[in-house]
Amino acid sequence: MTISAGSLIEAADYNILLGPSTGSGSTVNQLWAIGSNDYGYGQSPISQVAAGNTITATQWANLINTIRSMRLHQSGTAGAFSAPTVGSIITASTIACQSEINTAQTNRLLVNSTGSTTGYSGSFRLTAAAGVAATNTQTRTITFGSIDQCRYFWNAGGSIRVSYTSSVNHNGTARSTNIITLWNTNMSTYTIYARSASGRTGTGASANTNLTAIGFYNLATSNILFLDIDSSSYPYVDDYIKINIRTNGGAGSYSGNGNIVTFDITTYSSTTGSSFVNDALDVTINYQITVTYPPTTYLTNSWGTATLA
Repeated sequence: MTISAGSLIEAADYNILLGPSTGSGSTVNQLWAIGSNDYGYGQSPISQVAAGNTITATQWANLINTIRSMRLHQSGTAGAFSAPTVGSIITASTIACQSEINTAQTNRLLVNSTGSTTGYSGSFRLTAAAGVAATNTQTRTITFGSIDQCRYFWNAGGSIRVSYTSSVNHNGTARSTNIITLWNTNMSTYTIYARSASGRTGTGASANTNLTAIGFYNLATSNILFLDIDSSSYPYVDDYIKINIRTNGGAGSYSGNGNIVTFDITTYSSTTGSSFVNDALDVTINYQITVTYPPTTYLTNSWGTATLA
């Protein structure tokens, strides 16, 4: 760049900082506008300036304030980096934009706060006679208006979590109690983000493996194991909860990963190895799927509203 303290800021310098509105890179518009894959918040791009023109204070302030909005959205702070006012001198510290853009690029999937939520309350009753195994799979879908709206949701800090809410033990047997313990004590709340998660595999309350890398962009059209918790309570050690997640795929024009996220939540009650083979099973489990939207303090809603079913 040719910018230096006291010099005029030319269109070429300004446009380099802006960059194109699509693709993955360390420019304002690639992070702020359409982007590609896990780049892009879906905001209106800043227009390029015709070659040979100088940059007005208003245009410069718009660029800096956009960078500040990204940084504030990500971390809640933009430091001393601020836009000049009309008539003021643009100092060397003010023109250190590329460093701030690079930081915004590194932190692009972080979010300082959360927005509104949409919830789906699910429930199922799991029953079986003594000596008979039982399985229930709840299939829940979260559908976004388009592949790009889905991208913007995740890129701007949206998340989806599944959590236990309550249960009913209808017959009071040890077998029914074990399933409730598996959900109530060991299920808790698990969340998926753009490129990370709080999923896990393990036995009872001890996590053998934390599945932190199962983010939205790691999903495929076939199931990916997000949660696998086995019972730690004798005698029903073969009981488990498993959650698999998949998308409907489709990259769209900007390397997305579909617009439908599907959760398969499976609960299994076994009698294998049990000394209580005469126990019947009769429980109701209530759970919640919660979509947490990105905050709109510094961004406008480009992701729409998801439909839960």
